[in-house]
Amino acid sequence: FYFQARINQLPLTALSDLTKGQFILSQGNLYGEISITGLTPSNPEINGFLNASNLSGTYTPISLEFTKGEISTEFQEDGFKIKQGTAYADRGKLKINGYGKRLFSESREINIELEAENVSLYPVNNIFANGDGKINLEFLRGLTNVKGDFLVKEATIFQSLRVKPSSKSSAPPSNLNLLINITSEGNTFLVNEVAEVEFKGKITFQMTEGKYFLDGTAEAI
Repeated sequence: FYFQARINQLPLTALSDLTKGQFILSQGNLYGEISITGLTPSNPEINGFLNASNLSGTYTPISLEFTKGEISTEFQEDGFKIKQGTAYADRGKLKINGYGKRLFSESREINIELEAENVSLYPVNNIFANGDGKINLEFLRGLTNVKGDFLVKEATIFQSLRVKPSSKSSAPPSNLNLLINITSEGNTFLVNEVAEVEFKGKITFQMTEGKYFLDGTAEAI
């Protein structure tokens, strides 16, 4: 079979569906030309390109909001490669690279790397961090793996002294694994109802099986 399409405006929900809701777009244009060929529908080849402009949205696992996204993607055989990608986030900028393999298979693999400069992250609702870093996103066999290294320019961690009842509705998805190594040389504050302490150090923030963990060493300044 042979199928060819010229895309003038792909629905914004297509990216959300492809990434299992990890990327949510609120604005943007998706256009390109794609051809799909093959002997059987289960093992086709895809060729062409897909470009995106003026993208705005959120990468939900770390609440990373971005605007003015420009991405150029090339499709070949059963996958794709991001040729060039940029976006802006708050006061900073993102460079975007990545690839996809076996797009028509249940074992599809999508790997995206974000190089961040002066961007803000909110991995959970009591942690805010701004700085530079690299974050790798992998979508594989129903799992989402997020790994990265982040140099903090400023951050706040709010840890209440009051014990709050757990909320099932606020629990992170069990198929999300997140591991971010955070380095701070200061201007990072641990805050609660009675104190505010500035510290520096190296901390690993991990999320797995729907649970959060913090590990590392830090010293008060």
